[in-house]
Amino acid sequence: MNMDRRTFLKRAGAATGLALLGGTAPSLVPDLAEAALHRQGATALGTMAYQLSWLENVQFAGSYIAERRGYYRKAGLSAVQLLPGGPTTSVEPLVASGKALVGSDSPDRAANARAQGAPLKVIAACYQKSPYAILSLAKKPIRTPNEMVGKRIGLPAGDGPIWDAFLKLNKIDPTSITTVPVQSDPTPLATGEVDGWVAFVTNEPIVLELQGFAVHTFLLADFGYHLFADTYITTEQALRTERGKLKAFLIGEIEGWQVQAARPEIGVDLAVTSFGKGLGLSKHQQTLEAAAQNTLLADADTKAHGLLTMTEAKMAANVQTLAEGGIKTSVAELFDPSLLHEIFDGRTVL
Repeated sequence: MNMDRRTFLKRAGAATGLALLGGTAPSLVPDLAEAALHRQGATALGTMAYQLSWLENVQFAGSYIAERRGYYRKAGLSAVQLLPGGPTTSVEPLVASGKALVGSDSPDRAANARAQGAPLKVIAACYQKSPYAILSLAKKPIRTPNEMVGKRIGLPAGDGPIWDAFLKLNKIDPTSITTVPVQSDPTPLATGEVDGWVAFVTNEPIVLELQGFAVHTFLLADFGYHLFADTYITTEQALRTERGKLKAFLIGEIEGWQVQAARPEIGVDLAVTSFGKGLGLSKHQQTLEAAAQNTLLADADTKAHGLLTMTEAKMAANVQTLAEGGIKTSVAELFDPSLLHEIFDGRTVL
């Protein structure tokens, strides 16, 4: 995710000065990790490292829950080291080199790395749809891609390929829209310098709402831009030689995210008071982000197949979206959902 906007979000969240919420409530989700351990027949699988794509905020709440509640250990891993990311972190080389068994990143970056010779595979997807959105003020909402025509849209640095692919998917002439290079602070939208903003639905809308501005958003995913986000990436070799570890890790992740989907305040508390304690996070802001995140985490497909799953239709749609952005790949080349199929085995929850 974008460095500047996340840095700004952290500062804005810490500056809200809003009262923190109460302590963590007990989970209402049954602890079925023991059953998962029994199904896998796991023994001591040893340790592994999981490379996060960003700093330890609520974005990785499911992992915090899995670690703190022992879901990884119950699935057979003695420990999972969560490696924080940051503005200089490049996940794919760390996974390709074996410094981390699994990494969290977007499928377009994994596909680009494959094109450069890194034998990476996407094995699961946390977000079922991209968090990218078009943000506007509620008093002057932009509701559809066609309503962007004739408007001024703030485009953060680094988001050009996403923007170009989105316009192509919606058959919109790029010259019909004025793009304005912007940094992380969405104040130009609030002051009317631009009409819209290419944003993360979990970030800039919350920043403006906390400043008192009513906003409107629409997801790029609702208009043809079909791409998973926060996907789990490993190597082809690991899929052959470390399959037990990968399955145990995904079992822990699934169970952690099942808890977070039902009780987001649990992951918020762990992010603010433990894993991301040194980041100066606001619990109120993290709570809003967790709510937005949950809309990306679960949908009709995850209800039918389980969290983190990747359906054939979605994988094919991802490949089509990548092609519109100039990244040529195939479902078989980029994705491997076989571990998820083995883990769920016809179930929808663990």
